[in-house]
Amino acid sequence: MIAFIREKSSGPHLKKVEEPRIQSPDEVKIKISYSTLCRDDMDIYDEFNMFGYGIMGHEAAGIIVEAGANAQMHGFYPGCRVTLIPFNSCGTCRHCISQNPQNCSEAHLLGGVLCEFVVRSFRNLILLPDWLSLKQASLLEPVADILTALEKVTIDFSNDILIIGSGFLGLTAIQILHMMGVKKIVVVEPLEERRKLALKHGATLAYDSQAPNLQLTLLKATDFQGFDLAIDTSARADIFDFTLPCLTHGGTILLLAYKNVQSKISVPILHVYSQNMKLIWSALCNIKSLHSAMHLIQRLTLDGLITAEYPFENAWQAYHRYLGTEEIKIGIRFP
Repeated sequence: MIAFIREKSSGPHLKKVEEPRIQSPDEVKIKISYSTLCRDDMDIYDEFNMFGYGIMGHEAAGIIVEAGANAQMHGFYPGCRVTLIPFNSCGTCRHCISQNPQNCSEAHLLGGVLCEFVVRSFRNLILLPDWLSLKQASLLEPVADILTALEKVTIDFSNDILIIGSGFLGLTAIQILHMMGVKKIVVVEPLEERRKLALKHGATLAYDSQAPNLQLTLLKATDFQGFDLAIDTSARADIFDFTLPCLTHGGTILLLAYKNVQSKISVPILHVYSQNMKLIWSALCNIKSLHSAMHLIQRLTLDGLITAEYPFENAWQAYHRYLGTEEIKIGIRFP
């Protein structure tokens, strides 16, 4: 089969590789139908068992073409449409049993979906309803990441919320918060087109991250009360220096991104302590959020966030286009 692969000796390219085969009763073979590129796919973090060399990609949906006996006993049989959970876990610890496999000590990412066929355990798949398109289904995991993150904070309609960055995560979070009836959603984003999109999708105000006296402008937007919650989707290195002066006492910073795996963040402990602030990180999603995302996704405007689309045979062009900042998400169609 053909796969889009990254090797140490060369950059990403299409290559003929051995087609995977089912090797246990729990496994199914899936023909990939649609995939979306994520910014994480652009980086190499082999030493952290994250995004490394080999077949690229981790967001995808497809159709089962072959299934082991145990998988079929659990409802996964040829012809079923599925989305892939892009990480594995032990399946038996208290986190896995409570449907929070993202907290399993053995959790690790499962890349390798930019290819014609994938073999996975049925436990790493979500069955799709007929009303959900495979294109929409390829976005379930990143939407579920946002839902899992928002579970960690208290949100009500009276909140003033600051969102830093309006890429896919930021723009999707804006839509979800707007649907929840949040009073004020203020966005900080360097690109004008994305600021316009943020306003279109429910943001109250949108400011250029390079604007002078931006912190003062942001405080004015809250009548100098400060934001209840700041959500960082931008991975800016100075995130605490930038956001802490803009928060109300008891405010929260929720981090959904990282700059790189070597970066370190300095926290002004006394400031955080004296003002009862909360710092929360969130990575990956739980199973409940995946199912919630399935029912929420049709109410969101996500197709428009896939701002470019390529056939699989042009995956190299898609990859290099996504290295820039013009596109929010790039979709890959499979024959």
